[in-house]
Amino acid sequence: MIRFLLALLLLWVPLPALAHAGLIEVQPEDGARLETAPPEIMLRFNEPVTPISLRLIDSAGREQTLAPISAGDILRAALPAALPTGAYTLSYRVTSVDAHPVVGAVVFGVGVSVEAGGDPAQMAGGGLMAASMILRAMANAATLVLAGGMLARLLLGPTAALRSLTGLALLAILGHGAGVWLQGGVLLGQGIVGLLSVEAWRLGSASTRGPSFVVLTLGVVLLTLAGRRRGVILAGLAAVFGAYLLTGHAASAPPEGLAKPLLALHVAAAGFWIGALPILLRALTKPGAAALLARFSRWALGLVPLLVLAGVGLSLLQGLTPAALIDHPYGRLLALKLALVAGLLALAALNRVWLTPALAAGGSAQPLRRSIWAEGVLVIGVLLVTGVLSQTPPPRAEHHHDSAAKAEGFSSLTPLGDRLVLLALTPARPGDNRLRVTVTDATGSVRPPLEAVAYLSLPAAGIENLRRPLAREGTDFIADIALPMAGVWQVQVDLLVTDFEKRSLSAEIAVR
Repeated sequence: MIRFLLALLLLWVPLPALAHAGLIEVQPEDGARLETAPPEIMLRFNEPVTPISLRLIDSAGREQTLAPISAGDILRAALPAALPTGAYTLSYRVTSVDAHPVVGAVVFGVGVSVEAGGDPAQMAGGGLMAASMILRAMANAATLVLAGGMLARLLLGPTAALRSLTGLALLAILGHGAGVWLQGGVLLGQGIVGLLSVEAWRLGSASTRGPSFVVLTLGVVLLTLAGRRRGVILAGLAAVFGAYLLTGHAASAPPEGLAKPLLALHVAAAGFWIGALPILLRALTKPGAAALLARFSRWALGLVPLLVLAGVGLSLLQGLTPAALIDHPYGRLLALKLALVAGLLALAALNRVWLTPALAAGGSAQPLRRSIWAEGVLVIGVLLVTGVLSQTPPPRAEHHHDSAAKAEGFSSLTPLGDRLVLLALTPARPGDNRLRVTVTDATGSVRPPLEAVAYLSLPAAGIENLRRPLAREGTDFIADIALPMAGVWQVQVDLLVTDFEKRSLSAEIAVR
C-alpha cells in the first residue's frame, strides 16, 4: 500500500521541474548584448533567498566563483574588472525560505550577441529529494505519535497509556537529523557523493531546517523525560509543534501572523488524532475501553472541525482556488490528501455511530480494531502526501516576471578598498524612503563599520548636505529619510571602518 501511494505521487508530480523561489529580474538580462562589461550582476527573486553558489563561466569553460551579497530577495555580486569580449553564463544556486534549493542560469555577451539560453529557476534535488520526502514522512510519523500521544494522554486522562517513548524519540530525532543532512546534500547539488562532505551538514544546518531540528529535539527530549509532570509535557509539546513553524512554505505564507497560528492548530489537532490511534488500539485489550473511546470521540468532535478549518485556511493563504485542485500540481496533491482525510472522517463516523456503541454493549472489539488499523494506513498515506506537498511550490510562489514585481528603488555595489559596499535607496521616490548600507569583504563576509553617516544633496533645488546618521540593524545600517522632491540626488556615505580610518563613497540617485 505504501509503495503504491509513493509510486502514484512520484508519477503524478514532476518533482525536478518545481521551483519555490522564482527569479523575477536579472541584470544583465538573459540574452543581453553589452558593449562594455557591467560592474556587477543583480538577481531579484520573489522571496528572500540565501546564496549557495554563484559562478561566472566564459565561452571557453573557464569558471570564476563570485562573492554574492544577499539583501532579502536581492543578490548582488561584483564582476571581475574589464571582462574581455565574449559570451558569459551566470549560474546560480540559492535556497529559499522553505529550505529548498533553486538553480538556474542566464547568458549575456560583452561585445558579442548571444541568444537567451539560460534556464529558469528550478528546484533541484532528484533522488535525494525523493529520499528526503520519505524520510520526512517517517520522522513526522514518529514525532506526531509521540507528541500527539502525550497530548492525547493529557486530554483523555491517566488510563490513556503510551508505550515505547524512547523508541519513538530516537526515531524522531534520528529521522529529522538525517533529514537536515539530506537537505544539505540537496542544497549542495552533488548527489550522494556530496553527502560525504561536511559542507552538506553545514548547508542543511544553516537552512531553516536546522533551527527547526534543534527546537524539535529539545521538545522530544522534554516529552521523553516528562513522566506525568504536566508543565514539562506542555513545554515539550510547545517546542515540538513550534518547530513546525520555523520551516516550510506553509509557515512562511503571508501574512505570517495568520499562517503560523493556523499551522500550529493544524499540526496539534492532527497530532492528537494520530497519537491517539496506538493508545486506542492498546486500550481495546483491557476493560474500560469503551469509556476511553467515548472520551476520545468527544474531543475529536471538537478538534476535527478545527483541523479541517485550519487546513482550508492554509490552502487559501497558498493561493489555492477550486480550479487549482485539478490544474495545479500542488492542488492535485491537496485533492489526494483531502480524499484520504475524507476516508479518515468516514471511519471516525463509523467508529462513533456504530462500532463504539456496539463495544459498549458487550460486542467484539475486533471490528473496531480493524477500523483503527485502517485509519493508521490512511494516516501513512496522508503523511506521504504531506511530505511531497512540503517540496511542491504552491500557487502563491509562482510569480514570474510580473510587472508589478519589478524592482523599485536604487541599489549599487561599489568596491571601496578591500571592502564592497551595497548602497540601496527604496523606493527612490519623493516622500518616505529607506537608505540601507551593507559592507562586506571580497569573500562576501559581512564587515560592518563602527559608524555610518549619509549626506544628501539636490543642487538643482539648492538643497545641500542633509545629514542623516544610519543606525545598525542586524548586519546592515539603516536610515529612514524623507525626500521632499524628485531630482537627481547626490548621496555621500562616510564609513568609520576603524577608530582611526574613515572611508567615503558617493552616488547619484534619480528620485522620480
